[in-house]
Amino acid sequence: MLFVIRSYLVGRFRSFHNSDNCFVIMMFCNRLIGVWDYPESDTDRFHLVKRILINFSFIYTVLEVMSLVPVVKASGVSENISSLFLVSSRVFCLAIWCSLAVYRKDLKRIFMYLLKVQQEAADDSRRKSIRYVNWFTFSFLVLNLTPLTVWIINGQAGSPISVFGHPWIEGLNIVAYPVAVFLITVMLCYAVILVLSIMSALTLEFYLLGLDFQQIFEAKPQDGNTINWTTIEQAFNRYIDRHQTLLNKADLFRELLKINFLIQLLVNFFLIVLNSFMYILMQRNESSGFAFSVFAVLTLTMNMMLNGFLCDQLEEQVSSINHRLYSSGWTDKLMHTKAFNQRYKNLRQMVLIVMQRTQKPIGFTCGSLFEMSLITCRKVLWFIYTVLAVLMSLLE
Repeated sequence: MLFVIRSYLVGRFRSFHNSDNCFVIMMFCNRLIGVWDYPESDTDRFHLVKRILINFSFIYTVLEVMSLVPVVKASGVSENISSLFLVSSRVFCLAIWCSLAVYRKDLKRIFMYLLKVQQEAADDSRRKSIRYVNWFTFSFLVLNLTPLTVWIINGQAGSPISVFGHPWIEGLNIVAYPVAVFLITVMLCYAVILVLSIMSALTLEFYLLGLDFQQIFEAKPQDGNTINWTTIEQAFNRYIDRHQTLLNKADLFRELLKINFLIQLLVNFFLIVLNSFMYILMQRNESSGFAFSVFAVLTLTMNMMLNGFLCDQLEEQVSSINHRLYSSGWTDKLMHTKAFNQRYKNLRQMVLIVMQRTQKPIGFTCGSLFEMSLITCRKVLWFIYTVLAVLMSLLE
């Protein structure tokens, strides 16, 4: 039995480590709590289970909100600040998931295209980058689930639904509460991992395309200039089509993420402020349970900075194609002769068009209000520090 388990785990590890795409973690989470069924022709028995789990998460959250309203009216906000914080956090998590589920068809088209490209063009250099993305995504998932583990270990539980006081409701809630909290946490992780995986795949494809553009002019002529010109023209046309397709996918992805980035930025801001403020209060009152607040603040900060980092990296790889073409020395390697005058002009025009396209940034934004970048994330962190300083001064 142990040998069978060991062989299975070793096989899964090797499959994960040598995967030909950077969507392994995303597809795993998608089977449990994702926004689409993959693949379409798969009669997966988990499809029905997934729908049940998603509906359960939403129904449980709605019941929590409905049960919290009369409790707040009866005893006030100050007496139920912890319940308000936890329920609002779960509502925010579902809002982030829903902001992607609304555009699931367009997101799936982008995902399927990138998956097909990576599987059809698998090589050692690509696999090395894919391996890094997959392990980083796995670490991200573990880090995001750590606060939930700490929360359970510390025995922190409770839900507004328990206020009804019926024995059978409390019995069901003992089982339903941890399941709902786990599912909603995974839904948040899945939403972030989906963006992370697609953004990383786009960044990788632009990076490899830049290398292809740079190396295209290093081909040595065989049997004269004609074969060299033909080879370069055919390859350059393929790279232009690939470049235009990637730009279209990136532009579409930018439009789909406007609302998601705005919701994530607002949610991260409020939750970091609230968790930090609760941690300070617990420290002053010498209360227990502050470990969850510490993990939550670190995780939320990392999630916010990760979005800015991914956007910056994609913008950098898009613009780097211009530099790679410029540094390829194509003007020196393609000699202008009368025999190939028209072909030289056509290729030069195509090179300049590609270089011009790369100068325009993708421009990821938060609801068309703020630019999504590391600079924006750092400004938000400074604003959080200012808000906490004001709150602390009010407590003095």
